[in-house]
Amino acid sequence: MRRNYFPNILGIILIIAGIFCIFSPVASSALIPYMVGLGLAVTGIGKIFRWAKERHYYRHSGWNLAGAVASLLAGILLAVSPSLQLSVNFTVVMLIGCWIMVMGILRIIHAFQLKSVQGYMDLFGRPVSNDWYLALIPGMLMILFGLANILHPAIALGMIGALIGIISIAAGSSLLSVRQISWFW
Repeated sequence: MRRNYFPNILGIILIIAGIFCIFSPVASSALIPYMVGLGLAVTGIGKIFRWAKERHYYRHSGWNLAGAVASLLAGILLAVSPSLQLSVNFTVVMLIGCWIMVMGILRIIHAFQLKSVQGYMDLFGRPVSNDWYLALIPGMLMILFGLANILHPAIALGMIGALIGIISIAAGSSLLSVRQISWFW
């Protein structure tokens, strides 16, 4: 019986990478543009091979080739250009900060809507309107955290790196337990 060790090896690599990301989140966040660039380049190369294989079946397949070359070039530029890498990191940090603030504002709006709700009980038989502050406090904290991310981007970079680490450890652990790679691809 032939045993496939690739899922186990990949699972161990993911767990090690996840631990690295958790213990050095800012450094691992700086790798995001490289990962995006590599992903774009690999996608471009794959699309070029697919175009070469399928060009006889489709008329006007030149647009597919143009898209593949554009992906490849964008990936290479992102991997080698420090200014593009900085802009990707900056954009990610700003988007996360803004997203957290919007979610905080929505949480606060929800809190005031809960405050005005009459006649509904929670699971414990208490009026829903009594616990409106349980949505207000996290909303205010989310706004403060979003502002901190925007004003101090290192906080957001650390958060992104730690999140990548947690996801990598979970994916690696799952891969080791399931021993199949089909879900991963």
